[in-house]
Amino acid sequence: MRSIVLYSALKKYILSKWPTQYITRGFIDYEHDNDLGIYVKDIAPLKGYMEGDKYQGRVARVQFIYQATQSDEDFYANRQFMNSLENYLLKLQNVLVVTENNYTINEDGDIIRIDEPTAADKGLTIGISNTNLITSIVDLGKSPDGRPMFSINLAITYFIGGKNNG
Repeated sequence: MRSIVLYSALKKYILSKWPTQYITRGFIDYEHDNDLGIYVKDIAPLKGYMEGDKYQGRVARVQFIYQATQSDEDFYANRQFMNSLENYLLKLQNVLVVTENNYTINEDGDIIRIDEPTAADKGLTIGISNTNLITSIVDLGKSPDGRPMFSINLAITYFIGGKNNG
């Protein structure tokens, strides 16, 4: 569930800047123009103490794969979007982001998904301490139907902070 809530927070963060962006989790919809697939792999635990409290953090490898349009005229606009996305993601340094409203922590401390969130459900707060670029924009070639594809790879250090009270 950790990787899913990180995906949810990143999706919400991206949609706050590009509200019409089509985003998928862990796959690319080959029949959809301008699909941004977000692949999150939780790779390492990170434990630390702050003011006597133990925080359970994680490091995740996050790959963003963007499938553009088939139009050659859009090539530079697609590259510009990827450049803007990379810069936007690299600004995630010591910030709090919030998941979609349908994630919470139950009384046992487990992350759960709520099918029908209420007004009291405001998602989970995710603290992102840093983002490190693994690879900048890479041209992946074309999808099976000829859409150019690009990727960006990041290592993201994050902490699940609990229920969002905002």
